[in-house]
Amino acid sequence: MRPRRFSNREIALLGLMAALWSVVEITLGGMIKAWRIPFGGAALAACGVAVLLTARASVPREWSSLLIGATTAGIRLASGFGGALLAAIGPIGILAESAIVEAVLSSGPLSSRPRRMAAGGLALLWALAHPFVVQGYLAGLGPAAVFRFTIAPLIGGDHPASARAAAALLALAALHVGLGAATVCFVDRVLLAPGARAGRGPLGRVADSGRRGFPPDRQGKRDRAREGSLPARRARKRRGIARIRITWRPLAGRGRGTGSERPHWWGERASGAAL
Repeated sequence: MRPRRFSNREIALLGLMAALWSVVEITLGGMIKAWRIPFGGAALAACGVAVLLTARASVPREWSSLLIGATTAGIRLASGFGGALLAAIGPIGILAESAIVEAVLSSGPLSSRPRRMAAGGLALLWALAHPFVVQGYLAGLGPAAVFRFTIAPLIGGDHPASARAAAALLALAALHVGLGAATVCFVDRVLLAPGARAGRGPLGRVADSGRRGFPPDRQGKRDRAREGSLPARRARKRRGIARIRITWRPLAGRGRGTGSERPHWWGERASGAAL
């Protein structure tokens, strides 16, 4: 079975999210590099996780997160911000983060909060490992050199194999995972909460469509078609007329127009006698 193509609305939403992530990477990333903020990549990764989870909830399709990451990486590379080396290194982290989120979210239902927590935590862990992988191995600086300008200032310049270095690395990993979990909670409780409370949120629609057996992207269309069909409109009209008829109705019979009417319910039998 061939996978269904993305609709124009879905492509527009994914493009909007990719543009938003690109602006964050260029502006916030430039300030972090200029001010030499330690572990500033965690803030960029948290913004990326928020964009990816929001986009995945709006477009619950496989490969959507990876598509956003590829588009953002292309914009980041084409911008050339920060020089040729920084412009080439930045897209690697974006692609890796989007691939991690895509792999975790595609392994099960999107409505599972533990799975989204795992996606956020692993994406933030990549932000911690990114300088060691990219600058240490790909750029040829070596992990020891990366350790000297990342973790060594926090512990007083100990050797990478020392116990203090291992404890600092574990503490940083726990902080990054906690930041990822906090980002997921922010997305669920702030960004996606209004639609979920109204019963039309992206996550709620995905869960309902999964129980009913309809594809997530067609669930809203099926509901709107059912509500706007001719039998449904006729049924609503009959219910409206019944509500009108079951209210007060003047008594038919003698004394009409003489002020002797008395109201009664539609279901009662008219006595025919004026009071």
